[in-house]
Amino acid sequence: MSLEGKHILLVDRDGETAATQEVLRRLGARVVTVAGADQAMREIRREEFDLALIGLDLGEKGSDEALRRLSDGARIPSILMLARPGEVEAALRALPKGASDYLLKPVAAAEVEARVGRLLRWQEHDLRARHLQDEMSQRYLVGRVVSRSAGMQRVRQQIVQVAPARSTVLILGESGVGKELVAKAIHYNSPRRVGPFIALNCSAIPETLIESELFGHEKGAFTGAHERQRGKFELAHGGTLLLDEIGEMGLGTQAKLLRVLEEREFMRVGGSRPVRVDVRVLAASNRDLRDLIARRRFRDDLYFRLNVITIRVPPLRGRREDIPELARSLLEQICRDNGLPAKRLGDGAVRALQRHA
Repeated sequence: MSLEGKHILLVDRDGETAATQEVLRRLGARVVTVAGADQAMREIRREEFDLALIGLDLGEKGSDEALRRLSDGARIPSILMLARPGEVEAALRALPKGASDYLLKPVAAAEVEARVGRLLRWQEHDLRARHLQDEMSQRYLVGRVVSRSAGMQRVRQQIVQVAPARSTVLILGESGVGKELVAKAIHYNSPRRVGPFIALNCSAIPETLIESELFGHEKGAFTGAHERQRGKFELAHGGTLLLDEIGEMGLGTQAKLLRVLEEREFMRVGGSRPVRVDVRVLAASNRDLRDLIARRRFRDDLYFRLNVITIRVPPLRGRREDIPELARSLLEQICRDNGLPAKRLGDGAVRALQRHA
């Protein structure tokens, strides 16, 4: 990977500093060289850097001070330590303190290109992830929930009330009413919005596989399990897990889910050690869960664990006043996604949509 256009801060003062600087410049980087933490802080107040290299020739105390001040508040996204072969242990001690990696002196162009390139790619991935996170947060702001109707105004108020909590929420409504959109609005308006939102459609997974989908499995747990796989609970750690169409889940899996909700831990299929997770669980169903309980197809103890807060999403036929705004929003999205000029629905088209069954 070329370092063309990248801005690197080199904090070092040994006899090989000029050689290190020359390697970086040959790879296309812009390099600013300073001899200590104070000078480094003055530079980062003047301009932004993509990466810093800190030499252990500052002395371990001096390099630790530079590392602490440059990594504090993520002033510089990635930091590498520069170490001689006899200083590798000191470089490794710097990793938990904020360093991303280390390079051995004298630096070789191929090694610099490989390690620095890897860190810069990680930064680009992180930046894209943050942009996507910001986009998703904007898309699912509570204020964007179409709510001209009284029924959707209640849904919107409930989202505002439950989003800051970590309580389990049961979202009920017919197929197609937007239960997953409500779940996403809860997640992206909550403190967990920086974490993942993971959705699992329980009706789409065979009963023989759903336990592995939820909890993951160890290598060799069953035929075809060639490596360890994390389940949806682990993937949702620090965020939110939506269990959609939970009424389709088998009784055996329901019992294991109940234990996870109570204990916040589970075993992977074929595992022998518990895995602890921090996950907020949302559940959704288009079925009458009380009817399923009466027919012994759903556990009442799981129902009461899930039914801490219930949000009922009304069908569109019961909130026709929302149709014009929904239709305009969908038309804008279709035009935007397909690179078409903006279009509008005529009054007759809106009335036709509102009259439709």
